Amino acid sequence: MVPVTASVVSPEADTQATESPTAPTSAPKSRSASLKAYWAKGDNKATHSARMKESWVKSEKNIALAKKRSLPIKDQDGNIYDSVNEAARILSLHASNIRAHLKGRVGHVKGFKFTLVEKS
Repeated sequence: MVPVTASVVSPEADTQATESPTAPTSAPKSRSASLKAYWAKGDNKATHSARMKESWVKSEKNIALAKKRSLPIKDQDGNIYDSVNEAARILSLHASNIRAHLKGRVGHVKGFKFTLVEKS
């Protein structure tokens, strides 16, 4: 058993312990406060708008490139789809399963069989 010793604390020490040290004068800004400060500057609005337009143009270019790279496919009924993703969306299948079938890893996808259509 450990002996318990009592310590005597003076009233002055007790008041010093309860008082907090001086708090910093400026608290860290919250995220909303820093965003408000960001938007308060007039030039940031123009820059943000330009960045958003630039990202939209990039996404349009990416969509166009994806359409150029996608290969049309045909199912066993003769229906032609512009891409694997389009076929998956229309037939309610997973595109990865259709790709696996086209690569020969799976025999069919929920009863559908697909073949690549050569672009002419």
